[in-house]
Amino acid sequence: MQAAGPFTITLFAAPAVLGVGPADLSVLVQSRPDDASVLDARVAITAVPPAGTAAAPVTVDATHDAATNKLLYAATVALPVPGTWTTHVVVQRDAERADVSCELPVVPAAGTLARIWPYLAVPPLAVSLFALHQWLLARRRPPAPV
Repeated sequence: MQAAGPFTITLFAAPAVLGVGPADLSVLVQSRPDDASVLDARVAITAVPPAGTAAAPVTVDATHDAATNKLLYAATVALPVPGTWTTHVVVQRDAERADVSCELPVVPAAGTLARIWPYLAVPPLAVSLFALHQWLLARRRPPAPV
């Protein structure tokens, strides 16, 4: 959240911890004198990759159509490499213009196995618990008479 020119600009990112891949960025633009939401501005988001990477800067227009909350401007930005990205948000309404910047840390993408291992662990755990239960029951039963 930064005040710039006649606006207060707040940038939201989803997911909270950004990983390599698509990131949903939302911008709330408010008028500085009264904190009223500004709904008639043009909003552009530029994501600049970390220095020393082969990725190119990405510029997208944020719109109300892309946002679920119509007080926000939203856009999806592709972040192809990990590192600290610099994000510039430019807001323009008539002759009024504001530009703010912030850093977005982007972590490497988690492997597929790292995301699904809890689901893979449940079936063997359930079978093991059932087998342990059956073994304990068998130990408690007296031997059958001959």
